[in-house]
Amino acid sequence: MPCEEHFSDFQKYENESYFKQNYTMFTFPPVALLTDEEDNLALFYEMLRFSIKNVCLPIIFVLGIVGNIVNLLVLARKRFRKGLDGVERSALAGLIFLAVSDLMFCVVGFLGSVLMQEGPSGIVSMYYGLYSTGLLNIFLFSSTWMTVAISLERYLAVCHPFLARRCIRTRRTVGVHFGILLSSVVLNLPLFLEQEVTTAPCAITDSCQCHFVIPTEFALQYPQVLKVHDLMWAILGTCVPFMLLLVSNIKIILVVCRTAKNSEGISDVDERRKHRDAIRVTMSLVAMVITFLVLVGPSMILTFLTVVSSSDNGGPHSHTIALLITNFCQAVKFATNFVLYCITNKQFRQQVRGAVCRTLQATRPPGPEEIPLQVDMLEK
Repeated sequence: MPCEEHFSDFQKYENESYFKQNYTMFTFPPVALLTDEEDNLALFYEMLRFSIKNVCLPIIFVLGIVGNIVNLLVLARKRFRKGLDGVERSALAGLIFLAVSDLMFCVVGFLGSVLMQEGPSGIVSMYYGLYSTGLLNIFLFSSTWMTVAISLERYLAVCHPFLARRCIRTRRTVGVHFGILLSSVVLNLPLFLEQEVTTAPCAITDSCQCHFVIPTEFALQYPQVLKVHDLMWAILGTCVPFMLLLVSNIKIILVVCRTAKNSEGISDVDERRKHRDAIRVTMSLVAMVITFLVLVGPSMILTFLTVVSSSDNGGPHSHTIALLITNFCQAVKFATNFVLYCITNKQFRQQVRGAVCRTLQATRPPGPEEIPLQVDMLEK
């Protein structure tokens, strides 16, 4: 049986250049990359990294898990879908897929934060460290493109309403989001082929086998494939979605501002209400995209510039600290949609408030006026 005291997450391999930081992914460069020449900055970086990974991220992931579960419960209710047309139902289906992807990202991240609290000394934490980056980036990529798909659908609904009614269907939206998830898995497959676990006799005692993580034969023989993967991730996971979100939402905001003024001239009360509801839904989605661009945009730009410039140095310089902070902001995004829905969507707030009231009423002990009168059988 292997001895856990002699487990090691990473064994220093002969080819040290292999252990570069892949900045196209959701990563937190390890303290082992710090240099001795920058002691003050190295100490600050180590403290910042410890605070984010061991304190802030677990809290963010818990909030994200709770928030996205509430999102799913509310968005999947029949009452929430009541009165929506085909375009709005498609947008709702996209939001449900997005909530699932964000929830899985938070679950994988929270499990990692729990496992790493005890340090990388166990076989479970070793395997988690081996595959968690791939899992996190699957859901990171899928959430990004699901946000793009929702934004493009809303662009069609606002800027080209007649085309939207012909093209947008709930089944097509579901198919698109399943395709996004499948594409994300395929694109991130190389992340699962970079390293593997191997065993070797323990150098201290002969009674156990030590486990090490080393580069795979695939990674050593085909390093160009991994470089191409980095570049594809930077383009497809960073540059293209960022530009699509930016351009489409600028046009949406311009059209909404113009139509909001014209809505005052609508005499029919029902038509005016439907128009205002559509604007409210649109602004909720725009707020979600703006939050995405603010929290994830800096990380997307930084990772793209890093890959294009082929910067592999992970030392404690300002670039690495900026990457650490932007990756944390990127994680915060996965816990913010619940707050945005509560702020921008009145119907969502009503559904959440109703669910909370029903839960409190069910768990509250009955008051004196609610206790049925007991008839003493002896008095009969």
